[in-house]
Amino acid sequence: AAVNGLRVRGGPGTTFPVVDFLRPNDREEASELVEIEGNEWVKIGTARWIAKEFNGIVYAEWTT
Repeated sequence: AAVNGLRVRGGPGTTFPVVDFLRPNDREEASELVEIEGNEWVKIGTARWIAKEFNGIVYAEWTT
C-alpha cells in the first residue's frame, strides 16, 4: 500500500528501518542535523530521524 508522507527512520539515512510516517502538513522540531551523501537528516525525537526536505516539502526547520 502506498503511503502519502515521509518515512520516519530509526537513524539518519535510508539504510535505517522505517519506524513511522509523517504527513505533508506535519512539522517537527529538530534537535540535531547531519548531512549524509548530500542529504540533510534531522533528529525529531529518540531514534526518530527524517529527511529535512523531500519532494520539495520541508518537514523540519533548522536554524543555527
